[in-house]
Amino acid sequence: MSCRSLPPALRRFAAATSGAVTVDWTVLTAALVGIGLATGGLLSVAAQRQGEGVSDHLDGLELNDRFRTELADIQFLDGPDGFLNDGPGVLSHADGPGSDGAPGFLHYRDGGGTGLILAPEVLSGDLRDLYGGTIAFDMAALEGSGAGGPTEAVPLLTMTTADGRRLELHSDYAPAGAGWSSAEVTLRADAGWRLDGAAVTEPEMRTAMADVTETRLRMQHLDGRPEATGLDNLTVTTAGF
Repeated sequence: MSCRSLPPALRRFAAATSGAVTVDWTVLTAALVGIGLATGGLLSVAAQRQGEGVSDHLDGLELNDRFRTELADIQFLDGPDGFLNDGPGVLSHADGPGSDGAPGFLHYRDGGGTGLILAPEVLSGDLRDLYGGTIAFDMAALEGSGAGGPTEAVPLLTMTTADGRRLELHSDYAPAGAGWSSAEVTLRADAGWRLDGAAVTEPEMRTAMADVTETRLRMQHLDGRPEATGLDNLTVTTAGF
């Protein structure tokens, strides 16, 4: 059927293009809306993943802040600051001048055992953020210096895990002579740490530090003779500080 055979009104309608723009605009707008919705979905998933990463990072920062505020510098000014005796010796707070001359330090008198003290609860739990950091302290041989020999058989620091494993650092450190001396322990696998008596790798040490139930510090340093030891200015520092 030829367009010429159509009535004049229908021929004008068939030839008209004034509505084509509206039709094209509707189609393009619908396409853009569809693309926008698809892109928004992809961005939403990516944003969620980034948010979870930021949350994990902030969790670590909260742990670091905990150590910065609670263990930045324990000076034992008013008491033992959460340290507890873990043997036959006597642990007490001394009011005399400590390593920096300020009053107050931790006093331990040997009772014939291994001379260990328990650190505060802040040195338990998930300590993986401390890997690569340090534990530093000042010690003084108040009595018994110069006799016997270093107690290397007992680790200087021991971290016990929830499943009973022992992360240990053996050291011949002992406060020498009268007065205070400083020691610093690096929390890193290549710093001499051992796990259940065997050399430890970084992944193994990080795993062990994920669930620490107790941390002990050796206060006895000489075999064969009673002694008294002072502890002051214990600091814990993460690797990022």
